[in-house]
Amino acid sequence: MNHYLTKLKVGVKRWWGYSVYYIVCAKNKTKNIIAEAKEFKSSKKKFKIFSSLLSRRRPLIYVMIVFLGIYYGLGALISSEINNKLEDHQHESSSASSYAVKALADVLKVQVDDNAWTPALPIIFPAALLDNQPNFQLGAKEGVTFFINKLAHRFKDDDLMSAAELLEYPSDIWLFSSTKDDSLAPGSAKQYRKALAHIRKFLKKNAVLPANRENLLYILKSSDAFISQKIDILHKHIREHSSEVLDFSADDIFYKTIGSAYTLYYFLAAVTKDYQSQILEVEQYENMTTVLKYLAETAEMSPLVVKNASPNDAFEANHLMYLGYYLSVIQSKLQQVYYQVLLFSERPLP
Repeated sequence: MNHYLTKLKVGVKRWWGYSVYYIVCAKNKTKNIIAEAKEFKSSKKKFKIFSSLLSRRRPLIYVMIVFLGIYYGLGALISSEINNKLEDHQHESSSASSYAVKALADVLKVQVDDNAWTPALPIIFPAALLDNQPNFQLGAKEGVTFFINKLAHRFKDDDLMSAAELLEYPSDIWLFSSTKDDSLAPGSAKQYRKALAHIRKFLKKNAVLPANRENLLYILKSSDAFISQKIDILHKHIREHSSEVLDFSADDIFYKTIGSAYTLYYFLAAVTKDYQSQILEVEQYENMTTVLKYLAETAEMSPLVVKNASPNDAFEANHLMYLGYYLSVIQSKLQQVYYQVLLFSERPLP
């Protein structure tokens, strides 16, 4: 009898143990299911909150996109006009002063004072997106720098020397220097305005630039060298890149060149006034008029798209070749004037 009671007790304990085990497992499983459901509900709620915030921000994002489009698009359009109008900036100056120096001062004033200096503008300005105008301004300033430097070394004037040094300042500085440390630095436009102040100081003190044949020969030779630089750049780029399907640097060179032609037009127009008697005595006034005519046409070029097509292409233009042709004609006429003045100066006195 005891044996059966013992077996019954053991069976009851086992049954009770299995029951407790399955109850605990079921309880834990139920807790896990409830926890997962709550977590899913919470994440769904969070997703709904995120979607709601996103839907509320969407109009704001659209407004910002429209604003930036108008700000940069319209702003760039308004500021994109290249100031290449050839007007008579050469007002009457003192008889002891130089029309040529004053012409260079006028060009610098137009590009730095009357207009924003776009090559140095950061991306926060719409004009920073421009490409053609900055290159035109760079070309115009390059011409001023070249001839101020030549005149400064020819006539040994301190103000012209100071102006030439300031004009050599990098053209892309807005607030920070171009070095790796990004330290604060004077802006390019500020330095060029200082150069302009030195040029005006030179004009106010009525410094004399002798209007003789030697100085005219020096100026004509310097102009010839400046044009040769531009022609070499054009020919090199045509030779190396005209076979490319897309030439993104052709318009940079094009507008930089016509900027230089713009400066050269004003400079040589002023030289014609300064040395009118020397030009007339060698009967070269017509050639100088032709030079100015071609320079005016060059400075006012404005194609819709600048192309650097192959010279053998029968369907597309090569605007760089057009520029090279115009500059070659200008150089040829200037050389005729130069050699006529040179021959006249070497004539024996009667």
